[in-house]
Amino acid sequence: MHRLGFRPEEAIEKFTALANCKVVRKPINIISHFSSADDLTSSQTTKQLAQLTHFLDSIADKTLIGKCSIAATGGLLAWEQSHKNVIRPGIALYGVSPFDYPIPELKPAMTFKSELIVIRQHKAGEAVGYGQIWTSPKDTKLE
Repeated sequence: MHRLGFRPEEAIEKFTALANCKVVRKPINIISHFSSADDLTSSQTTKQLAQLTHFLDSIADKTLIGKCSIAATGGLLAWEQSHKNVIRPGIALYGVSPFDYPIPELKPAMTFKSELIVIRQHKAGEAVGYGQIWTSPKDTKLE
């Protein structure tokens, strides 16, 4: 996904640096995330799983390895070989399938409720939100 973390070729070097750092608590937990586990035809998931396995196998002192997680909802439901010490059910907690088809057995584990607290008139050109990330193209009503 290239959002956080390290490139695969940097992983052993970074892990070794963490392992050698006196203020880092051992064992060291390892967390990654599939970019395409919801696409059952993609080879990316098996490639990522192979990279993780190679990384784990490359660590000489296995006592340094803590909990390991790569599977969110897609991995949990479709990629059994990705189930490590920890799985993260993600969107399944809301009863939603990660795939392009529903899974009737998925039921929400919780419900969110809210109430509308304000309706505001908003003028064209005014920005809204932290960092003013959206600007109204026309006069509008915000609910």
